[in-house]
Amino acid sequence: VELTDVAGNTLTESFTVTVAGEPLAEVRIDLTYLQGNPISSVEVGQEFLLNMVAVDARLFNKPGVFAAYADIQFDSAIIRPVSSAQIEYAGGFNSLPKGTLATGLIDEVGAVSNDVSPTFDPENLVATIRMEALATGTVNIRSEPADETDSEFLLYFEDDKIPADAVFY
Repeated sequence: VELTDVAGNTLTESFTVTVAGEPLAEVRIDLTYLQGNPISSVEVGQEFLLNMVAVDARLFNKPGVFAAYADIQFDSAIIRPVSSAQIEYAGGFNSLPKGTLATGLIDEVGAVSNDVSPTFDPENLVATIRMEALATGTVNIRSEPADETDSEFLLYFEDDKIPADAVFY
């Protein structure tokens, strides 16, 4: 990059950009009203659902996700799980469920598919947490790789666990 000011002074800066390959999988966070309709905003005191969705993102062959775990972080001054909230696991993903709710974190949330054969579903709802808005503002909700060694991301027809850099969080 080269910058020049009005006096003609020039500054040159070099940098390297590494472009990652296409991800094999994805963890997507969907927010919905309690009735299931997608939302973009909520009022203070309003409850909503945070849904963790696992996606098989392989370009040509999508036999499905076998296991998905992630950490989900958020600003606990703006949103939090409702006081009685528990992590609810989707019907197809309730083997080996785990996850804990903490301040600003849903830790190690995920499960393994009940199906031992490929489902050929390109995306699957894994878990849902009932949340509430506490204050006005914009909240950033982000997923990250789970940190425990037994919290693996697995795809059908892949012999090894999917490394974190091949999952779009």
